[in-house]
Amino acid sequence: MGSENHWFDLSNGKWVEENVDFHLDITEGFHSWIHSHGINVLPDARQLMDVILTGWDGGTIMGHYESGEANIELIRSLDEVAMTSFLFSEFNQNYTWPSITETEESFLYTDQIYQKVSGLAFESFESEFSKFQPYRKELRPHLFFLANNTGRLTKNMVTLIRSHMEVRFPYFDYDLFDFLFSLPVEIHLPKKFFRSIIDRELPRLAFIPYEYDHFLPTSHTFIRNTHALSVRILRRMRKDLGINTKPDTLYADYENYLRSDLKSWGESILFHPSVKEHGIFNPSFISSIWNRHQSGMEQWTIGKIAPIMTYEMMLRRFMD
Repeated sequence: MGSENHWFDLSNGKWVEENVDFHLDITEGFHSWIHSHGINVLPDARQLMDVILTGWDGGTIMGHYESGEANIELIRSLDEVAMTSFLFSEFNQNYTWPSITETEESFLYTDQIYQKVSGLAFESFESEFSKFQPYRKELRPHLFFLANNTGRLTKNMVTLIRSHMEVRFPYFDYDLFDFLFSLPVEIHLPKKFFRSIIDRELPRLAFIPYEYDHFLPTSHTFIRNTHALSVRILRRMRKDLGINTKPDTLYADYENYLRSDLKSWGESILFHPSVKEHGIFNPSFISSIWNRHQSGMEQWTIGKIAPIMTYEMMLRRFMD
């Protein structure tokens, strides 16, 4: 698009440890350190810009709902019990990259704490979800997602960036928001609406493959399907040739950071005497999940370890 770009290299993971105290201070422990995206470049970025006019969650409110358009009819068909079960499962496992399982939870806490907290997550979910009863059934999961995923996660990233510069969010304009959610769900949630606006307002972008599926974000069916066919054929050829077809994961390799550059830092937190003193987490489980991660045989164990580390850091900073 001809925009000016500036490259900031991440040669290792030491930037996490160097900035983790600031991240903890600014988000008060409500944000895991694996979401401190871009924190190390904020001072330099501040010299390049005064205000960020961000497209954050524009896709979310324009129809990129996590459950996708295929689930609109599913959500409509679910009764209250089924919808609660479906949505709790999504939040408990799929939106938290990935979460500790129910079995792992039974090992996570000391016996005394587990007796107090067992089942509270679902009770809390039911209480929060009940507040969305007045809304149209098919929109309730979407609005709940915006409040309890975007609101609880994104707002901390916003706080982080606002520590250095002003941030504006045009997609959360009240009038735009009200308009979008007044539309019939068949128009609002499917990505076709989003694509048609790109075709009309930013036609050049319609011919740049979308990063999530590598297809063209255009509403012109013939062009989109033809391009998609070529992408699928290329993927199949690469697979048959034994070439990795999976897209790149995150911009930062947190998984391997904790096996190399951040290993000693992680051990200093998880195996510190204060963990036993706090009496919340079961030391044997921490040893187990740490060894699983270090083995490299299981992907995304970082998503299970980092929140424990963040919680321990929060206790030491604000409670001890």
